[in-house]
Amino acid sequence: MTLIYAVLLLAILAIAYVLMKKRFPLDQKDEPLPYYAKAILSQSEQVLYHRLVAALPEHIVLAQVQLSPRPGRKEKLRFQCVEQSRQPNEV
Repeated sequence: MTLIYAVLLLAILAIAYVLMKKRFPLDQKDEPLPYYAKAILSQSEQVLYHRLVAALPEHIVLAQVQLSPRPGRKEKLRFQCVEQSRQPNEV
């Protein structure tokens, strides 16, 4: 009886896998992503970090970084702005 449930479960999982593969294909490599990686630490900060790691082998040295070096974009974002023209109130 357990063998029947195991075979039934495998069949359901196989059908679900095939349906998900058809609905969400993973081979969409038409165009590359418009992002590039930025360095989190500058060159001088990296030197200092490695010196601290070498000087303090019994300690864990953690680098504190800002959130600003997030992935950069290869092209500028284009926003459409709606300019509102103000007309002076006429009395």
